[in-house]
Amino acid sequence: MKKYTVGLMLAIIVILAVSYLIKNKKRNIQNQTAQTQQISNITPNPNQPQSQNYSTLSSSLPPTSIDYRAMAEEELKRSELQKTTTGEGLPPVYAQLSGGCNKTIDEILKDYGKVWGPVKAIKNKKGQLEKTFSFSKEENDNFMNIFLKYARCQEIVNRNKEKCYSLIRSIDSEKSKKGCDPSFSDIMFLAYAYNKKGAKYEFCSEFFSRLNSPSTPKIVKEKFRGTKEETFCEMAKKGIENLCSNFVKAGLIKPEDSEWCYKIFPAKPEHCSSNSEFCIQSIAVMRNDIAYCHGYDDCQFLIKGNCDDIKSQVILTYCNFYNRVEMEQKTEESQKKMMEMMKGGKNADTE
Repeated sequence: MKKYTVGLMLAIIVILAVSYLIKNKKRNIQNQTAQTQQISNITPNPNQPQSQNYSTLSSSLPPTSIDYRAMAEEELKRSELQKTTTGEGLPPVYAQLSGGCNKTIDEILKDYGKVWGPVKAIKNKKGQLEKTFSFSKEENDNFMNIFLKYARCQEIVNRNKEKCYSLIRSIDSEKSKKGCDPSFSDIMFLAYAYNKKGAKYEFCSEFFSRLNSPSTPKIVKEKFRGTKEETFCEMAKKGIENLCSNFVKAGLIKPEDSEWCYKIFPAKPEHCSSNSEFCIQSIAVMRNDIAYCHGYDDCQFLIKGNCDDIKSQVILTYCNFYNRVEMEQKTEESQKKMMEMMKGGKNADTE
């Protein structure tokens, strides 16, 4: 009887186990089928428009998923609305890259002579010169180059040379002239010609006055000798690409002079030589495309219309060097403390 009962119980257990395995297998098959169907919905179908594939992909994502791209775009929009150019540090999106150092431009300027730039050694109470912790020469040079670009960007975006001077003047007055003056009137003339926000008539007036400067080729002076400033600026307002043809129509230059004219005021990229900075930047601003700037910073600053990228580059570069200096200082202090503790231990042993 006991054997019969045990056998019956084993049979029941086996039946239940088989039933469970069958149900579990069906459930797995259903899940795999659902996943396969979901993947097939995401995979682009050549017979469907591309927009349908994107909508299917979006609908397949869980509603609680975080849209990091949207967050980044929102943060960039917020940073673009900032009224100040020096009082804000890195956007939170980039802050983690700085190793916890989120300096503002104002704070970086205050560190000049203390951490970067010419840092002078200070004497301690004993009259001995303390070791300085600052940027190396190479770090100073690299950072200064980037900072000058930022200052240059500020004057172009704000259409105001004083923005550049105010950033550099407290650092190096000589560098402010070299960094802020070159070609400013050229890039502002392009801002005027293509009706960029904040452009003024005075930009065209200043550019026109340079046509008679000693640095201007003789042939250009001769050709524009009879042209009035008002006429020139009125034509320039219609776009650089139309200047030469309008000069010909107005009888200001002869048709045979168009060839040299287009080398200065181009209508297409083919008119520019590889080393003609103004010509190349004219094409880029005309097409509103930084790809045509060929690495010229002024051109990119004017087209972008903001300094967010170069500002982040300034702060990230500064923080990278600053963190190294800070680490070096902490290491030095730790070594001093260790030496003092060792000396204290030796003195205790001798006593």
